[in-house]
Amino acid sequence: MTIVFDWLKNAHEFENQFKLIHSTNGKFYLTPAKLETEIITSVRDFGGRASIADISTDLGIDFTIVEETADAILEKYNLIKLQGQILTPSYLENLGGQINTSLKSKGFVAIGEIARGHDLPGDFVIDKLLPFLEAQACFILDGWKIATSFSFIQPSKLKPFSD
Repeated sequence: MTIVFDWLKNAHEFENQFKLIHSTNGKFYLTPAKLETEIITSVRDFGGRASIADISTDLGIDFTIVEETADAILEKYNLIKLQGQILTPSYLENLGGQINTSLKSKGFVAIGEIARGHDLPGDFVIDKLLPFLEAQACFILDGWKIATSFSFIQPSKLKPFSD
């Protein structure tokens, strides 16, 4: 009887040390560490921005397990979770570079235009993307446009869009 008890105790300890995550189709399994690696790889494969639902589908792992693991690794890998998506700092840098290019060519960019074009909340654009812009040349005008110092001097360019 004590042998069975010891065996069950050891099996339980072994299970806690080597937890396995089964796929949705039951054909394979991953360790939590491997799932972390796969999530990071998937986000990078998607260009630095991926929805948790897409990652779950690609990996064949239950959505809730992928979401819990993603939440656990956000700080470790300096990731941002926004509206069910995971974003990397490099994605934000690239997006900031695109906005800088647009600012240089147009002189101004509407925050709403950026938000709609990239499916991001306006406050997120202001809080997270402004630091990636060339700070010396950027202003927020009327709470809805980002402008360069050149266009700030030329009021004619700052009229609202009329669609």
